[in-house]
Amino acid sequence: GLFYFGSFIKENDLNQIIIGVKSKKSNLYDKKMLNSILLEKVVKLLDSFDNPKIIIFVQSRKDTYKTGFFLKEEIKHKKDTGSTRKDKFLKNAKFSLVKLLKAGIGIHHSGLSKNEKEFMEKSFKSENLDILISTSTLAWGVNLKATHVIIKGTKIYSAKKASWVEIASSNIVQMLGRAGRFYSGKNDTSFIITLSKNIKRYLRLIRNQNPIESTLLIGLPDFLNAEITFQRIIDFSSAKNWFTETFLWIRIQRLLFKKRENNIESLPREFGTTLRSFFISQALNELSSSGLIKIEMKNHSISSTVYGNISAFYLITYQTFLEMISKLTSNKTLCELLNLISCLSEFLSYYPRKNEYYELFRLSQLVSIPVKQSWKTVEFKVNILIQSYIDNVRLRNNSLLIDCVYICKIALKISRILFEICLIKKWSNMTQICFDLYSAIKNRGWFYQNNFWTAFKGTISKKYSDQMRKRDFSLPTIQSLKNSEMVQIINSKIGVINILGPFSLLPFFEMGFSIQPITRFTIKIFLNMIFFIPDF
Repeated sequence: GLFYFGSFIKENDLNQIIIGVKSKKSNLYDKKMLNSILLEKVVKLLDSFDNPKIIIFVQSRKDTYKTGFFLKEEIKHKKDTGSTRKDKFLKNAKFSLVKLLKAGIGIHHSGLSKNEKEFMEKSFKSENLDILISTSTLAWGVNLKATHVIIKGTKIYSAKKASWVEIASSNIVQMLGRAGRFYSGKNDTSFIITLSKNIKRYLRLIRNQNPIESTLLIGLPDFLNAEITFQRIIDFSSAKNWFTETFLWIRIQRLLFKKRENNIESLPREFGTTLRSFFISQALNELSSSGLIKIEMKNHSISSTVYGNISAFYLITYQTFLEMISKLTSNKTLCELLNLISCLSEFLSYYPRKNEYYELFRLSQLVSIPVKQSWKTVEFKVNILIQSYIDNVRLRNNSLLIDCVYICKIALKISRILFEICLIKKWSNMTQICFDLYSAIKNRGWFYQNNFWTAFKGTISKKYSDQMRKRDFSLPTIQSLKNSEMVQIINSKIGVINILGPFSLLPFFEMGFSIQPITRFTIKIFLNMIFFIPDF
């Protein structure tokens, strides 16, 4: 059943106000306009109420600091919490946080430590903080004594869609629900600051006029593949039983059987069962044609294939898997493999923007493998960003930086899937190339480079490791260098100690091996390893 919880459950009424902002850009906000509206509302609340508790929701960690310092400079309202609280946290906190805390302003986001989050929440519950600026971390499951909530902007950047999108309606409802709790006053207010064209959308949301619909049909083949892999669906009848337990089936029944007063006039029952069978059979046929499942026509049993197990385990769609299988051959090079990954439909939404052209061209001059595609295509952008990530090239464009994280996350998964496929097909050369690419993305360094500097990240200072990395010194070379030569290279005696200290703890060994074939599919490997202590 579906339960409805409206505003009548709350003991105190919550005043909800939507503020529309007109912007020159159709999809983005004017930051000055946003800040001026926010400042006006905060000042009015501080002047109108005694000890108000205001939560301001922003859409990024960076914006929590920016908004906090903006309010600190513009509002004359300051509260010296440093004198009233003698917590150890204030001594160990970052200087920027202490400045905000002394002004009665706190911040809360997922980047803070557990102790910092708990301190912010306790300070807000007490009388030490009047304003708390947060991301969506406080929207779910945290009950604070907030009297007023302000949502500063309703757009968030989606790395998956490579564009700015509206925050999910469920998140907006949860943010608004932080005010108007049973222990707060009767004048609680929540504000939504959004683009003027979105006012109708949020009016429907506040009035609970947005219907709840199922999106199961979009990914029905992938859901069925996962259920078949885990053997929860073994034949056509069990697939129908599984479908009848979904919310989509409930919605279909509600649409087919309309209620009129106490009498129910409905379509024939066969129509509903036919519709259900059609959805399931179409999804199973798509999976079968992709080679992810096997369907026995005699007893209608369904079983998963090796490829189906891989697709379900790595959470990849059947369309992408079919695309990879059709394009993969046994004689591809590393360059062609990168081109194959960058041409997949997973990355179709990452079309280069005009403000990214110059940066992409700059990156193309720095990456290890030249890219053949046109520099204004999606394939060029994806290929360049994957190589830039591996080569540790610094990105100067913020949108490219966000896209790079998501693209490389997907590329890591795809390269691992390609490795599994080549292993099954017994393509030894391609298996090695796919594994090299997978390890390069995972370790952020090509297989032919000295990646031991990555292993010492945090132990050896980045300043010294970067100098050594540029010279591409191997371990034997470093071992053969004298201390005076190292000092000349780094220009620091402390740097030499910082580098050689961790290196002296490394286990060094000489390895020899021999191979003896036993059967067609079995070989015996003899390893001879001699450990020794190096002299640095």
